[in-house]
Amino acid sequence: MYNFFHKKKEDYVNKYTIVLALVTAAIFLAGVIVMIPHTKNAVKKLIGDIPTKLKLIVILPDDCEDCFDIYQVTDFVKTVAGAKYTTTKEYKASDKNADLLIKAHGIKTLPTFVLQGNIKKLQLDQIFDPSNIGPMNDKSFVYVNKFPPYYDLEEQKIRGQFSLLFLTDNACAKCYDVNTHSIALENLVMNPTSSSTVDVSSAEGYTLISKYNIKYGPTILLRGDLDAYQNFKTLWESVGTIESDGTYIFREAGLDLMGIYKNLATWALMNTQ
Repeated sequence: MYNFFHKKKEDYVNKYTIVLALVTAAIFLAGVIVMIPHTKNAVKKLIGDIPTKLKLIVILPDDCEDCFDIYQVTDFVKTVAGAKYTTTKEYKASDKNADLLIKAHGIKTLPTFVLQGNIKKLQLDQIFDPSNIGPMNDKSFVYVNKFPPYYDLEEQKIRGQFSLLFLTDNACAKCYDVNTHSIALENLVMNPTSSSTVDVSSAEGYTLISKYNIKYGPTILLRGDLDAYQNFKTLWESVGTIESDGTYIFREAGLDLMGIYKNLATWALMNTQ
């Protein structure tokens, strides 16, 4: 599922291609915006080179330090769609102005933003996935945030928080670098709320290996509200398992894409060719 595994390129070009396709599909369906240079230029041709002046209103949760940085999206609009924010307002959810906007536009997740101005010129429907487009007309656009972590106003809780556990093997100098998974998750716009490291030789490591019948390492375990990440569960099933308690474990199918790993029962190195 990741497009940057440590492998010999000449031996695994096809695997890279398949993995990249999976990541691209996941990102698109999750509402993540992927723009390559020629696409970016095509959009600019549609909207022209003159910046479109807009009012930007950002609405943030009252208390969610780990929530997605919505300014990544507003900066994207400015760069790709040629927007110029002449006025920027930022409100917390408890602010009266925010409350009015939330009720008026049926906003269900925070953070998000509202654009006011010559919306028609921007052709935002050509840039965003339909799932990211809320109420929109020629003068107003409401963004629907699908990037976790976010605050769900209906459920009144933060969605998309999860922890990352590295199950390392310090005795295996030739094994792949388990920290590669951090980069992989970051590229999927997934940042763990917390992370920890446990070695396979430790008491806690033995407990995890026994509890989840982990046969190979090093590997990773994810725990938390991963259902908030659209299509991630489907992708994960191609590289790992989801246990009855909701723990995501990276297994053999994924390890084969990472590099050398070890059979934890026999200590034999795997995937050495």
